[in-house]
Amino acid sequence: MRIEPPSTTAGRYDAGYTYLGPEVPDAGVTGQVVRVNDGVGDTGDACSAPIVNADEINGKIALIDVSLSDCFAVDAAGNAEAAGAIAVIMANPPELGDSKVAWASNDETRIGIPSVIIGHTLGSTIKSQLPGGL
Repeated sequence: MRIEPPSTTAGRYDAGYTYLGPEVPDAGVTGQVVRVNDGVGDTGDACSAPIVNADEINGKIALIDVSLSDCFAVDAAGNAEAAGAIAVIMANPPELGDSKVAWASNDETRIGIPSVIIGHTLGSTIKSQLPGGL
């Protein structure tokens, strides 16, 4: 994964393939990153639909906080896709640390946009940069 300047976070970072739909194309996916807000509980996990900030997500890359108990990753990615996201970045919670665990789905064709998983540290860094644009 690559974050472009002028962000202070600009650089290349490791990201894992989630197996929740198509792989990221060789040319990559370029777009603004927007944190999902589903309006319920941990609002960043995209477990509830419809997504409250769908107008902000539409045409952009959705940043989702991985939930360990509220929903399956495939459902969260599907909710972001339904809100118009062009791709998904799933950020691990503190419990999973900086691992890039692959989230398998029994129906990977259900999701039509690419998604990757990143560690907790990078996810926290990206979230801190979002108010300034990323």
